[in-house]
Amino acid sequence: MKKFFHTILKLSKYAAVLIVSIYTLGFSTILAFAYGKTELEHSDAVIVFGAKPYTHAMRERTKEGIEIFNSGLADQIVFSGGKTGDKFAPEAEVMRNLALSMGFTDKVLLESKSRNSYENLLYTKQKIGDPKNIIFVSDCYHIARLYITGKALGYDHITWSCPDSDYYPPRELAYYYFRESIALPWYVATLNFR
Repeated sequence: MKKFFHTILKLSKYAAVLIVSIYTLGFSTILAFAYGKTELEHSDAVIVFGAKPYTHAMRERTKEGIEIFNSGLADQIVFSGGKTGDKFAPEAEVMRNLALSMGFTDKVLLESKSRNSYENLLYTKQKIGDPKNIIFVSDCYHIARLYITGKALGYDHITWSCPDSDYYPPRELAYYYFRESIALPWYVATLNFR
């Protein structure tokens, strides 16, 4: 019996080390992407990824995408995001309406069927074809997942831009980084099974 508990204790220590290692790997990857700036260059499209409708995150992502498009760095702009519940229209439509309220009247492609990052990129690629260069716009903590997913789906050259995250209270931003750090290794491990 004593040997059994000793074995369980030993396995628990190994499991704890494994869990901490996976979290550290996820967190390190997210930070590398979040603070590793890319030089934006002319692209086939800028994809603006949705957030909860009517939040600062959605507004700032939309604004960032419009600024990139207006600077001539992208041939087209795509708002990507489906419904996040019964209360709101699809994220893509809400972003289009936000863009209109900001005075942006250029043609926008909408991808409004997706329910997650993988579908955002899959359905967007079906709309725009095989882009050679692409710019992603989302919050910094989200970029690593988008980049890895984009590469898995065959997006060639990916650059990204993030709005400043100063609209998040520090605790909320810490929560998003923590959550993404836990989810990223699982997401990567299951990517090939989608």
